[in-house]
Amino acid sequence: MATLGVVIPTKNSRPLLPRHLEAMAKWIDLAAEVVVVDSFSEDGTVDFLRGQLKHPGLRVLTHPPGLYESWNFGLRSLTTDFAYVSTVGDTLTREGLLHLCETMTRLSADVVLSRPTLVTDGGRPMGEWPLPLDLILQDHAEAGPFRLKPAEMAIYAVVFSDGGMLGSSASNLYRTAFMQAHPFPVDHGPAGDGVWAAMHAFDATWAVTPMRFSTFMMHAPSHSQPRKEVRLDQTLREAVERVLAEPRAEAGWVRSAGLLDAINTTTAYLQTKGEFDARREASWPWFLNPGAWRVRQRRQRLRSALNLWKEEALLGLKS
Repeated sequence: MATLGVVIPTKNSRPLLPRHLEAMAKWIDLAAEVVVVDSFSEDGTVDFLRGQLKHPGLRVLTHPPGLYESWNFGLRSLTTDFAYVSTVGDTLTREGLLHLCETMTRLSADVVLSRPTLVTDGGRPMGEWPLPLDLILQDHAEAGPFRLKPAEMAIYAVVFSDGGMLGSSASNLYRTAFMQAHPFPVDHGPAGDGVWAAMHAFDATWAVTPMRFSTFMMHAPSHSQPRKEVRLDQTLREAVERVLAEPRAEAGWVRSAGLLDAINTTTAYLQTKGEFDARREASWPWFLNPGAWRVRQRRQRLRSALNLWKEEALLGLKS
């Protein structure tokens, strides 16, 4: 039977811990290892966890601040088959965690994605916030969990180059060995997991479940994160170029589907979107500026071209 490890990254998380540990108590016995990675908390976080989190496989480690640096450190510390990142404030059910583990085992996946419900910092449900996973689920309309072809993940990464492909990692399950071999990038601020998905679209075995059993708390990040412009189009281009440089089965599809051309369209879309966003932030109202309207129309045309390419590329995979 596959073993499960849990990573709990913390930094001055004491106010959120009682409710978080209450939720964890319903499934913590499923874990073989629990690794807390604390980033120099000064509010009693570590003492509270040592006193309240009871588990025979508990280890409390210290790591300098940095969101994905702490995640990677915790993941490297696990010896289990599967890994779950339990971000303080985000929750999932026991049934949901069992479902993720069963799905990963049955579909031989490296990553299992699920859709969280967004909540406030008080735990109240929020309105729906569109995520890339919504469109993936809509396109497949499967009753149960399913695998995505690497080409499909690449298609969605191209179309959602300005969004987070993984959604909330606290709603997902990862194969530990894969994460240890492919750690999260640490120089892209809070978008590191989205960049990671683009980097490894062709490397990972992806699975998706339509079931919803987790929450994602909308709050300011608790870790120090460097600021850097995130250009997923360049990340995708590098990933595709690696595929073309190697004797891989996907190389023929990459050429026939015009994937590099689609990434070029994505680059133009991101540049135009950035130009339009800058005009919207100007002191003069953008809707009174004819140039801003032209930029907006160009952005919409590029978005429509990407959506059309997506439909054609997905249809080509089915034929």
